[in-house]
Amino acid sequence: MIKTFQIFYEDKTYPLQYPFSPLMEAFITHVLTKNEYPLLPFLQNHSGAVLDIGANIGCVSMLFSFYYPSATVYAFEPSPDSFQFLKSNTEQFPNVRPFNYGLDSKDGSARLYRGREASITNSLEANALSSSEFEPVELRRLSTFILDNDLDRILLIKIDTEGSEVPI
Repeated sequence: MIKTFQIFYEDKTYPLQYPFSPLMEAFITHVLTKNEYPLLPFLQNHSGAVLDIGANIGCVSMLFSFYYPSATVYAFEPSPDSFQFLKSNTEQFPNVRPFNYGLDSKDGSARLYRGREASITNSLEANALSSSEFEPVELRRLSTFILDNDLDRILLIKIDTEGSEVPI
């Protein structure tokens, strides 16, 4: 079942669609109401790049778009299912650029194990929060992406990749 969470920001309402599960709903509620990703005022009016690595459905990418309107938000999500939500949820934000691949220390492909309860626990490693079901995904080297896209000013990097943070 697909549900919609309404995000209110500066007197406007923005829909965030997601595949319902109690875990996903709790995650979205926590991110949007508990200040998990607070605004960093010293970055608010600067141009540059904000990297959302492990963007999932785009909840944090949307926040970063609100918080840093002069920046370009690069959102990376390897799961095709989650990427469709990411793309749909962020299409109303011209400063968000979604990419359907994950980032790593090298180019290649890998198995992405599906989360047992929600896509927010998808992982490149089988673990207690993932199922035995997996899908092949594409991975690209972060440093190559930065060079290929001439990102000379990175304002902020958020990495939430369920265990792949160190290689990235």
